[in-house]
Amino acid sequence: MKEPLTKLKWSKYLFIAVAGFLIPLIVVSTSSANQSPGNISKSPEDLINNLWVLIAGILVFAMQLGFAMLEAGFSPAKNTVNVLFKNVADVCLGIVVFFLFGYALMYHPATSTDSNVIVIPGVLEVSSSYVALNHLLPRAGAEHLSVYIDFFFQAAFAATSATICSGAVAGRIKPLAYLLLTVIITGFVYPISGSWVWGGGWLDKFGFHDFAGSLVVHSVGGAAALACVIILGPRKGRFDDQGQLSPREQSELKPHSLPLAAMGTFILWLGWYGFNAGSILVFSANSVGKIVLNTTLAGCASAWAVIVWRWRNNAGRVDLSTILNGILGGLVGITASSDVVEPFQSLFIGIVSGVIVILGVDLLSNIKIDDAVGAIPVHCFCGIWGGLATGVFAQGIDSIRFVTQLLGSFLIPLWSFGVVIVVLTILNKIFKIRVSPEKENYGLDWQEHGEIAYLSLEKNE
Repeated sequence: MKEPLTKLKWSKYLFIAVAGFLIPLIVVSTSSANQSPGNISKSPEDLINNLWVLIAGILVFAMQLGFAMLEAGFSPAKNTVNVLFKNVADVCLGIVVFFLFGYALMYHPATSTDSNVIVIPGVLEVSSSYVALNHLLPRAGAEHLSVYIDFFFQAAFAATSATICSGAVAGRIKPLAYLLLTVIITGFVYPISGSWVWGGGWLDKFGFHDFAGSLVVHSVGGAAALACVIILGPRKGRFDDQGQLSPREQSELKPHSLPLAAMGTFILWLGWYGFNAGSILVFSANSVGKIVLNTTLAGCASAWAVIVWRWRNNAGRVDLSTILNGILGGLVGITASSDVVEPFQSLFIGIVSGVIVILGVDLLSNIKIDDAVGAIPVHCFCGIWGGLATGVFAQGIDSIRFVTQLLGSFLIPLWSFGVVIVVLTILNKIFKIRVSPEKENYGLDWQEHGEIAYLSLEKNE
């Protein structure tokens, strides 16, 4: 009888597979490292532009701290370390994967003169010679930037698309399964759909507009999160037999630290100024100022939509957790069009985003889909609204381009959802991606990591 694969053996085989793949890649890419990243102009204008994009990239990178605090605060205390582990993995693994594969897939489509071309018409067109460590080449539209600064800025976006899943699947998924999910999103799902819009792909050719990623980043991450929670199922005790919130939901599964979640939200909001205003890739005071104002107004308007809705429909009680998600929903909704709409229009986009967050949370609860932090309504649903709102409000959008906005706004999250649900279904057949009921009940911090976040929990370990 064959001995079953233990967690240790899985880790050993994974390490061997990764090492066996990376070593030849490093050797080949190092021996062929004759590509030049290009000469950057030393004019004061270009130096300022590079500095601005670098600062914006640092702000986007700092959003990982915001996600970590928000998701940890929204989770039970017994899963805090596990949530933080996943956020660390998204950055450290996701950026490396994007460096090895994602950047080339997203920004360097193959030409007829390339050899060893990988082609799936309309989906994947890239020369395999680009998929190597030392082939960071300037991309179209960013020739004025240092390729290293531009890559850092883009990699921070890629890591964000994966991080969105972390909170939604809190308390249920095995660490190995989550690491594989991060690889799939940052190395394949995000770069391919991103190439359709930002890499000169077919949606870009049809005039699709997603300025900073309502769809390319947020709906991709939100749709992937939806696929994950469908495969994993609800957390133990989330719903009772009638599909209602169980008594346990009122205690053990509730957020353990709303102050932590609130601080995380404000850090995300601050990072969003780099996310949106940095995406213009140049420093123009008027353009950057307009984008920052639109971003701010949408977040504020969305929060007030949540407050008013809750006040009228919840016996005058306004819960902070929904307000925090309302702010984020407004920020997601304006991200696609922050460069092409006027401030009063951004207010309306934010208001609708807040309503979408509330209705989305209620919808998922009614159909027994367990999103632990509200990532799906905030990022997927509001991301789709952001793409549609661009078609409604952006100047110069005609009927044909609106159809393109409509098509892209649903096709991009559908692509992410489809790939992730197929991959996770296969992985779930190979090894169960959900932790055991005992581990889930006890908490993943000690069971999966041998650590706890709070000394007050030590007596339970």
